[in-house]
Amino acid sequence: MPPTDWIDPQNIIAVGTVIIAIFAFFVSCYSIRLTKKTLEQQQKHDRLSVKPIGIFELFDANDEIKIFLHNQGTGPMVIKSFEMFNESGEKEKNTQGDFKNYPIEWLDKEVRQNVEFSNHLENTALINGLEPRKLLYFKLDHTKPDQIDQRDHIRRNLKNLRIKMTYTDIYQELEGVSGGSLEYFGRQRFDP
Repeated sequence: MPPTDWIDPQNIIAVGTVIIAIFAFFVSCYSIRLTKKTLEQQQKHDRLSVKPIGIFELFDANDEIKIFLHNQGTGPMVIKSFEMFNESGEKEKNTQGDFKNYPIEWLDKEVRQNVEFSNHLENTALINGLEPRKLLYFKLDHTKPDQIDQRDHIRRNLKNLRIKMTYTDIYQELEGVSGGSLEYFGRQRFDP
């Protein structure tokens, strides 16, 4: 015969309360674990939703030359460095002893006239969807015959170069490297 204490209603309520409390404790532990996992997934999603993608646009027509920088990603692109290399894959220095890191720096001073450009972009941000950065832009004025030689000189200087840019997202994680050859400016032309 069982002890009479077990059938006492007060004891049954106390045991039931303890069982419910233990169950509530396990449910709350599981809830905390689930919340932590959800937070980690949300943080991963947040990082991916602001991922920049740096793209160089090269364009060379009969009367226009351009190297533009676009951010085709979903978040701001923080530019960390620009580098340019000659046909041997080496960096070159200008007369002041600084490395030539932008397209304009590879052009002779007399050829830079009428050329729009951007340089010193390190630690600047490029927002996606806005106007691209003009690393180099030249528009031929057909009323000035000397600009044809200027255009051809720009093409000759650019065709053997390589450009490289490293950038991060707003969380300062290394997101990528963009770059490539500028040999596009040395292709065969059949201009009239």
